Amino acid sequence: MAESSLVLELQSLAQTSKTDIPELLRRAKVVAVKLRLPDLTAWLEHELNGYPDNQELPRYRKAPCELRMRNPFRGLMPVVWGPKSKDLAEHFSTINIRQSIGTLDSLLSRIDKSGHLESHLTPQETGILIEISDDFRLMPAVRVIYPSAIDGIFDSVRNRILEWALNLETQGVLGKGMTFTTDEKRIASTIHVTNYGQYVQGDQASVAISHASPGANVTSASGGAAVEQRLNTAVSRAEQDNAGLADALRQIAGALATNQHLPALKKEEASEQLAFIAEQCAAPAEQRQPHSVIKPMLLTLRETLGLSADLLQVWGTFGPVICAALSVNGVV
Repeated sequence: MAESSLVLELQSLAQTSKTDIPELLRRAKVVAVKLRLPDLTAWLEHELNGYPDNQELPRYRKAPCELRMRNPFRGLMPVVWGPKSKDLAEHFSTINIRQSIGTLDSLLSRIDKSGHLESHLTPQETGILIEISDDFRLMPAVRVIYPSAIDGIFDSVRNRILEWALNLETQGVLGKGMTFTTDEKRIASTIHVTNYGQYVQGDQASVAISHASPGANVTSASGGAAVEQRLNTAVSRAEQDNAGLADALRQIAGALATNQHLPALKKEEASEQLAFIAEQCAAPAEQRQPHSVIKPMLLTLRETLGLSADLLQVWGTFGPVICAALSVNGVV
């Protein structure tokens, strides 16, 4: 029985999109290490473990994105740039993604095809936007990344590994079992992998803030999963100072999640509103939105919950706890 070839196995894995990308990278790393290719091994390790802030990124990791403002009533809204904001518009149209392939794969698995991922801005980016308009203070901005952009990174990695494995075979480097000959190692060291060594540095060089923005983390999935994540994070933070407040938020969230009478769209709206309120509860008083923003949101949440008698009853019990914590009167 003929011995297997690591290179042919790698080709087989790389040519199908069904192969798990992290597994493909691990297999490629085995081949690269055995062939003693330090540069290629370093690239594969960065893809597996992520790129540090001081490490240049391959060009395929500069992904397209959109800047959106989070309106507490309507959700994410597009940012309309003025004619004098061309550089800023360009800056926020792409994102340098440093996270590992495994992390990106996990985030992508949490959303459907119509969803998106989000990345928070740096404090400096937020500060510059607030200088342009106070709207960014009331409605924080995030970068929105669509699944196709992450899929593009996966395809670039897969294609480069496949090209490398095919070039190895063309030059007679196949290996036997788990080993390569000295001659195969010598030949492999002369084979170039297209484009994995072309890098981008920093964030977007056209904007003065680029030196402080070496890259960004994609932090959350959109849709129900993202709202639930925001809510759970805020409740956990609020619990550190006020266990009763955290319990009130959980009770309302639990009742909302299990309610069968509220229309789906209204349930989504109420979940978004409750997540916003929970974030205000978790924030220090001096960092909260003004009462002119919080009170209308509480009134809207109460009105939405009032469409279901069961939810209105839960609000009647726990709503006053939330309003008291936020020092808001006239809602219950």
